[in-house]
Amino acid sequence: LHDALPILISTASMSWGRRLSGTIVPLASLAIAFLIAAMGDPAIAPNMIYMSSPTRMMSLSLGAFLAYLEAAGERPQTGTSILLVGFGLTVLALDNIGRALHFMPAGGYYWCVALVGYAALSFGIISLLTSSNNRWVLGMNALLSLPSVRYIGAISYGLYLYHLLILFLLDVAPYQTATTGTTLLKEFEALTLTFLIAHLSFKYIESPLIALKNRLHANEPTKIPWSSGRPNTELIRNRPSGRKNG
Repeated sequence: LHDALPILISTASMSWGRRLSGTIVPLASLAIAFLIAAMGDPAIAPNMIYMSSPTRMMSLSLGAFLAYLEAAGERPQTGTSILLVGFGLTVLALDNIGRALHFMPAGGYYWCVALVGYAALSFGIISLLTSSNNRWVLGMNALLSLPSVRYIGAISYGLYLYHLLILFLLDVAPYQTATTGTTLLKEFEALTLTFLIAHLSFKYIESPLIALKNRLHANEPTKIPWSSGRPNTELIRNRPSGRKNG
């Protein structure tokens, strides 16, 4: 799926790309999750669902759908985005209550329902942040635009990539907290080391590679596949190599 989706999106028409990213891939991902819950070992099905490529593809695909809307000059309505946030929070709350009261079936079904809640919640929040002119949303955008917060975003791939390794090296089991077997000191050490290594990785590995890529492709034309919802073969030259791309 990681390899196939970019190819499908790059070759599909605007309308089919929106169907793929906004409907087909998310529903297929959810169907695979329920299949794992129904047929997998209840002891490992939750982890299989959470860590599976289809689950990852659901969020990536919904992000692609938002990009399609932007390419077509459209934006989600503020009211719709707020309803999606409320729906996501409601689903997650009912899912947790159902598990606590033993209404939710054992195995991976809890995570299947949670996927729906997380998808609606994240899609609604990103829609609000990128398209709403509400003053509260604009205030949140200002907060997220702070250099320190933006830097966390810049090193976020390293935070994601290295945190499990650091937890392993510090002998802290994933999801273990001070109440279930570790200490606050170890938690602080793991957090500090994760940020430090992610920072070093971004500075000495990722940034040089990005700079090298920009130099190698500085004079290559960039194809803009769509404009106003129609195929567009216009070629726009990148900025001069002496300037940074936005």
